[in-house]
Amino acid sequence: GYTSSNPKDFNNLNNSFKINLINRKVDNNLNFTVDNINNNNLNSSTSFKVFNLNGQEVINRQLKVTKNNFSLNINHLASGMYILKIKNNKYLDNYKLLKQ
Repeated sequence: GYTSSNPKDFNNLNNSFKINLINRKVDNNLNFTVDNINNNNLNSSTSFKVFNLNGQEVINRQLKVTKNNFSLNINHLASGMYILKIKNNKYLDNYKLLKQ
């Protein structure tokens, strides 16, 4: 787990910056909503990496998350299961998704 000697590092979970993948079964676009965008460093890039089930990276995008809603086009990917990894200096999350 996450440990820190600095209590300021523990954010109130209700106020934490979070990127939500709206639908995990997708055709052409991954659609996202953002919680508590003001708690993100708007100048820092967030990486969006998509891996196939063989572990090969098939998408690697760096985006500045500055809006509460945004999309990432994946229409060039073949149908199948993928893992999406989202990471920046304050946030890390993984999603399984099905490209239809």
